Amino acid sequence: MNKLYSLLLVIILSSCTAVIPPKELPLGAWKYRLYINGIKSGTASMSIAQKDNTYVSTLTLALKQGFKKYHSHQIVIENLDGSPVYLEIDNINEDKNKKFRLRTKTYFRGNSVRVITEKNNATVELRKQPHIDGVFFMLNLIKRDFKIGTEIKTNLYDPTVEVEETIPASMKVIGFDRHRIRGSLRKLIHLRMNIDGIRSTDIFINEKGIRDLIIIKMLNNTINLVRQ
Repeated sequence: MNKLYSLLLVIILSSCTAVIPPKELPLGAWKYRLYINGIKSGTASMSIAQKDNTYVSTLTLALKQGFKKYHSHQIVIENLDGSPVYLEIDNINEDKNKKFRLRTKTYFRGNSVRVITEKNNATVELRKQPHIDGVFFMLNLIKRDFKIGTEIKTNLYDPTVEVEETIPASMKVIGFDRHRIRGSLRKLIHLRMNIDGIRSTDIFINEKGIRDLIIIKMLNNTINLVRQ
């Protein structure tokens, strides 16, 4: 009987143990199933690599709703300290009768950014120091050991949203949550990212720093990315 109680105690204590936070940025590639308002609507993939003293992050989304198709590919290049180097966003919208593509390339040099599209080539001087949505937040949270309540604030730049200005953004460590990922119930670190007035994203990472679940709330829709 004492052995049974001891075993139960071990199980209970292990279930209460917090996830050991990652000590370094995860490198690799990951695939996701994409759901919109609970309905499977497409796929996504992400990757992070270290190359020539930079971090290169990619995000690809492919979804379909009725006759409408949407494909987006994003490349983010940052220095090892998280400062921005390059941002490329390639968006394609299709329906039965037409196809629209917008490809934007942005080069960073301090607060000066050069934005290039098919029709425009302009240099913009930003009032606030910009960052891009790549590994900046994760690098800073790793330095702070993902302590609950820690919040990193910055100003993101995305020319497909706003060309002349940066956008206030933050990422906060909320705590720990359990979610079923790849057939098993896992305890994950819960992060919440807010991009001012545009979207709120709940991100759930494992002990390696890999995003196992992402929940995006935007324009009255909920988008879930679940790692395969």
